[in-house]
Amino acid sequence: MLVLGFMVACAGTLGVEPASAPSVDELEKAALQQRRAIVRGSANLKSMEYKNGSATAHAGFIMKLWLEPSKSRRDLWWLKGAEEKSARQIDCRNCERNGYNVLWDETELPSGTIVVSFVKMGPEYNSPQRKLLDLRMLGLVPVHVNSLTGFHLESYLTRTDRDKPTVKRDVWKGQECWLIQYVDVWKSNIHIWICPQKGNSVVRMISEDKGRDGVLWLSSIESTVESVGRSGLWFPSLCVFERIRDGKPDAREVLEITDLSLNEPIPPEVFSLAGMDIKDGTTISGVPELGSWHWKDGQIQRNTAAPRFPGAISSESTWRKWVAWIGVGAALLSACFFVLYIARRRRNTTAN
Repeated sequence: MLVLGFMVACAGTLGVEPASAPSVDELEKAALQQRRAIVRGSANLKSMEYKNGSATAHAGFIMKLWLEPSKSRRDLWWLKGAEEKSARQIDCRNCERNGYNVLWDETELPSGTIVVSFVKMGPEYNSPQRKLLDLRMLGLVPVHVNSLTGFHLESYLTRTDRDKPTVKRDVWKGQECWLIQYVDVWKSNIHIWICPQKGNSVVRMISEDKGRDGVLWLSSIESTVESVGRSGLWFPSLCVFERIRDGKPDAREVLEITDLSLNEPIPPEVFSLAGMDIKDGTTISGVPELGSWHWKDGQIQRNTAAPRFPGAISSESTWRKWVAWIGVGAALLSACFFVLYIARRRRNTTAN
């Protein structure tokens, strides 16, 4: 990566073209190295969405993300207007119990709080609809941030099913860059700007193609990247996504990334119920062996409350006792009927 930056820096100082440009493979691998080096991280995201060139946002959200090698957590607030937030929604994978997804919505209901649910994760959690946002993907695909779960790190960089890419020098916002261009398998024209002076970061990406109606669509993502703390890595602090249809603005998203931490330790409580500020009395459900539990004083406690209505079954153990007694009664009744049946047959046989 230092070699790539040095080549551009020398060219700028001497005012001449470099002897030879780095290969597309070298550039793309250097860009991906920045993201693959992230093994853990956390960030606050704020997204504001605009339609048809409007200056007023029509939707948005605030999101907190935590990423570990085997755990991830997302806290989400939908925005109503510029600042008014919905209740928090928590989605935490492998939190508290491995193999489970913890879900909780802080919305207050007239009858109380919504249950904290443990959901056992199956293969369906690998689908784009169930994945959580991967922090490393920001700025690498020209789509709305909520669509990033349908992509991976190599969706645009280093892919092999494309026409032979080209590379040339270019300038973006006063920064020397390398511009990679190719046509992908869907016949879209792809343009990627990589800035060596910014850690070989992807700072701009454009995808051009025609829709089914024959109209030209242009999707772009531009990133402002900065060096992050002690990690030595470069990462976006701002991403602007735009989609243009037939030369007219169709959609725009401005994504601010703040409180970013990369490869720094994350407090263990982040991935536990104790770190979610759950309200006392909230019911915990979804793990059969736990039975009936609730959250109180920072821990899971067994329910001991009386039944809510006369005759209600207050616990799983009581239900099992009832089932057992009903079974015994049914067996005794069946035995009585069998004895009466045998006795009647013998009487009939004697009479004949």
